[in-house]
Amino acid sequence: MGMKLEEYILYRMYIKSLLAIHDFSKSLTFIAHDNGFYDQSHFIRCFKTFTGLTPGEYRKQMSELPGHIYKDQSSMSV
Repeated sequence: MGMKLEEYILYRMYIKSLLAIHDFSKSLTFIAHDNGFYDQSHFIRCFKTFTGLTPGEYRKQMSELPGHIYKDQSSMSV
């Protein structure tokens, strides 16, 4: 896969948390601990590495499909 073992483990944790974020009954803190992150800041750093967004930002912009976000089309130039 072209990743070191540590990167692969973090990627797997990220993917599991990405799917869990779509369940609004779970808090972001619960998702972080449930998916093996040390604490909330570790979760945020890892998540931001893969998406460029914090988990909270992602949750606000996400679509129904995990990994997809809505972009504000009004700010794009034509």
